[in-house]
This record gives sequence, structure tokens and C-alpha cells, in this order.
Amino acid sequence: EEVSIPVIPPMVTEAQDETLICGETVKLRPLVISDLPVIWEWSDSTGIISTAAELQVNSPGIYVFNVTNNCESLSGNINVEVEPLKQAKLIYLPNSFSPNDDGINDCYRGYSDPDAEIMSYELKIFDRWGDLLFKTTDIEGCWDGLLDGKKMDPSVMVYWVRIQVRNCDGVVVDLKRKGDIHLVR
Repeated sequence: EEVSIPVIPPMVTEAQDETLICGETVKLRPLVISDLPVIWEWSDSTGIISTAAELQVNSPGIYVFNVTNNCESLSGNINVEVEPLKQAKLIYLPNSFSPNDDGINDCYRGYSDPDAEIMSYELKIFDRWGDLLFKTTDIEGCWDGLLDGKKMDPSVMVYWVRIQVRNCDGVVVDLKRKGDIHLVR
């Protein structure tokens, strides 16, 4: 009499890297195909962190998973990276202001994202000949359109700003930006 032994197909896994947005979590759940029950084990650089089929993470890193059934064991990893900082979202710099003492846009300044951790800030404003008109290292610092106590005529100036921001992964990123400012009276 012939005995047939059932053939169990091999286990298959599939996983893709993820991008983490600061302040949020991302769910890691590799696709696992197995005809047999599996046992999960997740680890990071500190060691084993979970035995669940999925893992919620809120920090970047490489997360390793091991999946085991009665016949085999497979491993893989998922790299979680922080979404790159979007400079345009971190600070808003208007393209014009009107220092005419009407209480609206009388002062030129940058406006930072309230969730951004600004480590350092420097704003400089130059005239069209490259002469420095205003400089501040205070994000609340504001230029009133005066030069040596006198109101400047309407014109176009140039701003240059440098910001150092701490990302949610702890890395400090140096960003620079420049543009035009229209002084309107």
C-alpha cells in the first residue's frame, strides 16, 4: 500500500519600507502566506519588542520580523524613515508688506509652523544694491520699513532666511531660503 505525504507549500512573505510623518504612527504588517499557523517576533536595535502579527511604530528605524511555522522560518525587515522636512511648511514669508500705520501688515516677519521645533533662526533683508537693511535672530522679530528712523519709499527688497529645525527623529536640519519683498505704502 502506498502512503502519500501531503506537500505543504513553502511560506511566503512580502514587506515594504514605510515613511513616518512626525507625530504619527505607522502600522507594519508584512503579507505572510502560510497553510500552517505562524508565530511572529518583531525586534529592533534594542531587542525583541513584540510577538503580534503587526507592529505600530512612531519612530524611525529598521524593524526586523521573524515568522515561523512548523516547517520553516523566514525573516525580513522594514525600514521606517521620517518624511523629509518640507521647507515651505516650516515658515511662511510674505512677499509684501505695507508699513503705513494702518495696523495691517505694518511689519515684515516670518511665521513659523507652531509644530516646528526651531533651533535657530536668522532673517536678513537687503536693498537692491545688497546693503543690509534689517537683521534678526528672533522668529518674532519684525521690520517696520524704516531705515535710520526714516520711512523707505516703495520698492522691492530681498530676504534671506536660515532656519535650523529639529526633526522628530532628533536630527537638526539646516534650511535656507531667499525671495523678494515688496514694500508698499
